[in-house]
Amino acid sequence: MNHRMKRRTFLGASFMAGIAMTGLGSCNQSFQAVEELLPNLASVAANPGALSALFQQGEVDIAPHNLSSIAVLQDKGVDVEWVIPREGSDAFGASMHVVKNPTSSVELATAYIDTALSTEVQTAMAQAPYYIAPVNRNAPLQGVLAEKIATNFDEYEKFIYQDWETISQQRSQWIERFNREVTV
Repeated sequence: MNHRMKRRTFLGASFMAGIAMTGLGSCNQSFQAVEELLPNLASVAANPGALSALFQQGEVDIAPHNLSSIAVLQDKGVDVEWVIPREGSDAFGASMHVVKNPTSSVELATAYIDTALSTEVQTAMAQAPYYIAPVNRNAPLQGVLAEKIATNFDEYEKFIYQDWETISQQRSQWIERFNREVTV
C-alpha cells in the first residue's frame, strides 16, 4: 500500500448522515464503509476549518470538502484539487431567516437579507476570497465556480441536496454513534 494512503482524514458524522440521506445509501452503510476505512484513517477533522488546516500541513490524501474552502487553499498555494465523483456530489444550501421577535426590527433584518441577496453582494461573494456560489440569477457564474460547479443556474440541479428535515430527526443519535464507533 502506498504510504500516503495511511494519511486519510475524514470530516465526520454530519457528512456521513448527509450522504446517507441523499439516497446513496443508509446511515448503516455509511458506518460500514467508514469501518472498512478506519485502518487507513489518520484523523477525523472536527470541522471544515480543521480540515483545511490539515490540508495545508500535507496531512490529507483524500477527504470531503467544499469548493469555496479548496479554492481559498489553492489561492494560498496549497497543492489540492476539488473534484466531483462520478456518482455525484452532495451540496448544501444556505438560508437566512428573520427570528421571531428580533431585538432590533423586522425591517432591519429583512433589509440585511435583501442586501445579502442583491446582485452586487452575490457577485462579490462569488469571487476571492469567498467563492460562495450565488443564488441570485443576476449574479454571474464565473471563474472557479463556473469551471467546477455550474455555468448556469439550471446546472445546480445535478447536485444531491441533503434532506435536513429527515437528518435532523436522527442527527444526534448518528453523532453519538459516530463518536462511539469511529475512533482513530
